[in-house]
Amino acid sequence: MSSIDRCAGSLFSAFDALRTPIWIYAAPELKLEWVNQSGLRFWDKSAQGLVEDEGVVGDGMAARSPALVQQQLLDLVTQFQQGQAEMGWVEGDRQGTPLRMSCQCSHYDTEAERWVLVEGTLPSPAEQVLREERQLFTAGPVIIFKWQPKPGWPMEYVSQNVQEQLGYSPEQLTSGQINFADLIHPDDLPKVEQEVWQYINAGADRFIQHYRLRHGNGDYRWLDDYTVVVRDDRSGDVQCLLGYVLDKSDRQLADATLAQSEATKRAILAAIPDLLVCINRDGVYHDLTVGEGIKYWKPDAEVTPKTVFTAMPYEMALERMQCIHQALDTGQPQVYDQTIEVDGELRYEEARVVPFSADEVLVMVRDITDRVLLKKALIESERRFHAIFDQMYQFIGLLSPEGILLEVNQAVLNFMGAARADVVGRPMWDVSTWRASAATQDQLKRAIAQAAQGEFVRYEVNLQNMTGQLITLDFSLRPIFDESGNVVLLIPEGRDMSDRKQTEVNLRQQKELLQVMFDHFPIMVELYNQDCTVQLANREIERVLGWPLDQVLQQDFLCKRYPDPIQRQQVQAFIIAARQTWQDFTTYTADGTPINTSWMNIPLSTGQILSIGQDITQRKEIEAQLRMTAERDRLLALIVQRIRQSLELQEILHTTVTEIRLALQSDRAMIYQLNADYSGHVLAEAVGESCPSFLGQTFKMPSTTTPDRVQAYQQGHIQVSADIYNSGLPDDLIAFFSRVHVRATLIVPILHSDTIWGFIAAFQQSQPREWQTGEVDLVRQVANQVAIAIQQAELYQQLQHANRELQYLATHDKLTGLANRRHFDDYLQKEWLRLSRERSPIALLLCDIDHFKLYNDTYGHIAGDDCLAQVADAICRSISRPADMVARYGGEEFAIVLPNTDCEGAVQVAQKVQQHIHAVQIPHASSLTQPWITLSIGIVTIIPNPTTTPQALIDRADDALYSAKSAGRNGYAIAD
Repeated sequence: MSSIDRCAGSLFSAFDALRTPIWIYAAPELKLEWVNQSGLRFWDKSAQGLVEDEGVVGDGMAARSPALVQQQLLDLVTQFQQGQAEMGWVEGDRQGTPLRMSCQCSHYDTEAERWVLVEGTLPSPAEQVLREERQLFTAGPVIIFKWQPKPGWPMEYVSQNVQEQLGYSPEQLTSGQINFADLIHPDDLPKVEQEVWQYINAGADRFIQHYRLRHGNGDYRWLDDYTVVVRDDRSGDVQCLLGYVLDKSDRQLADATLAQSEATKRAILAAIPDLLVCINRDGVYHDLTVGEGIKYWKPDAEVTPKTVFTAMPYEMALERMQCIHQALDTGQPQVYDQTIEVDGELRYEEARVVPFSADEVLVMVRDITDRVLLKKALIESERRFHAIFDQMYQFIGLLSPEGILLEVNQAVLNFMGAARADVVGRPMWDVSTWRASAATQDQLKRAIAQAAQGEFVRYEVNLQNMTGQLITLDFSLRPIFDESGNVVLLIPEGRDMSDRKQTEVNLRQQKELLQVMFDHFPIMVELYNQDCTVQLANREIERVLGWPLDQVLQQDFLCKRYPDPIQRQQVQAFIIAARQTWQDFTTYTADGTPINTSWMNIPLSTGQILSIGQDITQRKEIEAQLRMTAERDRLLALIVQRIRQSLELQEILHTTVTEIRLALQSDRAMIYQLNADYSGHVLAEAVGESCPSFLGQTFKMPSTTTPDRVQAYQQGHIQVSADIYNSGLPDDLIAFFSRVHVRATLIVPILHSDTIWGFIAAFQQSQPREWQTGEVDLVRQVANQVAIAIQQAELYQQLQHANRELQYLATHDKLTGLANRRHFDDYLQKEWLRLSRERSPIALLLCDIDHFKLYNDTYGHIAGDDCLAQVADAICRSISRPADMVARYGGEEFAIVLPNTDCEGAVQVAQKVQQHIHAVQIPHASSLTQPWITLSIGIVTIIPNPTTTPQALIDRADDALYSAKSAGRNGYAIAD
């Protein structure tokens, strides 16, 4: 099924019933998409054969018609698309007989696409015209002129109806007083003469022209002239010209007005916005286009992945996903309606879910609120339409293929003077109006038999009703086929000569529909001339802008709405350009209030400009709030990220003030910590180029950091001043702010453990500023995050201190405070490797308290511990270099590591140790050496190398210690 069949099935069924040939092309590629039965028969093909033959519809006409005919039709459509012509001629043949058809082009728009509709009009052959001249034209609208191909074109014959149609008697025109050329409008005559001689010289035997002819009252009327060139059979010389002229003035005016109405309506409807989005089975969307009519879809650029659950309410998203899965599983489009409350108002939207791959669908959403709300009105309108249709002057009915009447319209019943029950269910030829003669009945029976075989039948017949009214009916029978190609119904149709009246009825209905849409459309609509004067405005202009419609059309409306001359020039240029794009403007209402509006301008074929506008003030406010909310969320996310990534408080504070200043576009943003005396120390600051820096300064803001104020801040008070001079601030605080060049302030406390740690402040230096609610909330939430960062930094500092304590306990002796054995081993190993690389000496002294067991036995272990601490202190006072280390090696043993020390240096240290121990004079009554504490020391010095280990150094020092003890203690010995 083609896309045009899907879009307008019922409408094209009606087209198919017309006897007028119809072709429909898809714009802009101009591919033939559909042709009705009359159009198919134009190529002298049966409907059945053409439908079954592959390639007739959708592949162009090259396979069904001569190349010349196809090119003529396509050229006409192309010229119409380019705005060059709406009407033209196509020449073909029917069963070898030349046939010339007049074609009219127009646009047809569906919801998704645009089409070009070509409507053909088939004239009767010239031979038939000549034979039936008097019968058809004596009292009809077609006038016959016969004139000589001589200068001025003198007339030999004019049909009698010229008196009724053009106001001349035949004698006036054939007497020689008036030539045919004298009747043609002076502006059209040169073109008409040129075309006549061109056709004659080209050997044409017939041609059609469109020009103006003077009426007997002096007016000029637009005519269609079908001219037949009569030539001598032998010589081929032109003997005379026969012109068949039809007055088209009323139809041309009606068609032009109808075309203008249609163009205006299409321009208005083209501005209705929709939503289009591609969504996969998991609900992730892409290729999003959101029209302004869609209220609920709020995509968040920061969210990844983007799903329907992040962009619309949960219940609606759940329903959407169910339809998506249904469409993907069945391969069938899904259509459903949904309701959502937007700003307290119920909105109705239609969603179409169309699968286009194994895992993705195209979702199309349209706001149908107006359609739902106007449903009753539309139903009533449709009822009135059917009532009108039933009263159409045109005769129409429904027949079975056997000729039994199934239905007729009221026009038929009125003409016959019968009730529906009198005719329905009877053979059509048995109805009273068809029993006038046996010939009429036989003709009808033959026509029904032909139509039952699938042929379209059309002929003229004279009928008389019960009251004696006689009409000449243009009668036709159209077959209706089922899917198998079988004729299931016949549609009889009869028309009199009332086409012009029907056109007027259609035009009036179109105007009424357009007026209703224009007056009640919920957007502002204006019609401008090229000089930007308002010619027409709808009631939405009056509602939104406040001016009565009569004033809108009387005054210089643009001057009132755009008082600034520069802006008014921009608006005028935007209107005249008519680029069909939306642009926002600040527009002033009747009371002088500025509002935000958005406009689009559409050029019309009349040279006028259709302007469509919307009040977007509320939308702008919502957008600003959304931007502030997004900026707040972004800033909070950034600060939270920095808190997680960094434990450096200063870095976090610097990031915070920088981002706050950028978000608020303020002159200054800073964080200062509150001291015990309520003064503030500026820890972080971000300022503009012209602002002096307060970073590192300490100052006290009067009346802001007093005890009372501090207590208020602890309870959630925020100090906001749009202008320090008009905010009711204390005089001393105003003086302080004035001294530091601050005009507007926003100060938010940072609370830590229910106390004020400090403040975040944003300042505007040179001018007042109204701080928005979202801005205040942003700084407040940032302050909460900063408080978390401060608490986290304090915990980190406590953790570092605890780690240092643990590290100290793990590497030092608790009693003496010296390095323990583990730390001694690690340090000796490290220095051993270093000095091995440097080829430098290292010395080790092992010290042992003489007779310490006897000391503990005599004085007790508590006194022994005190003795050990005093000895450790004396040893530590014996070394002075940072690299030297003293460690508790065992119970009463101590070790001294001396990097970069030779033997002489090591002996000097040992001597200092002995001196300090002697100076302490710790009593030791049980000592076998001296009556006080003494030490024995073993000394070793070596240059480390990769073949030895620190343990060798320790072993040699221990041997030296043993030698010192063996020598009587209270001395030192040097290892060999």
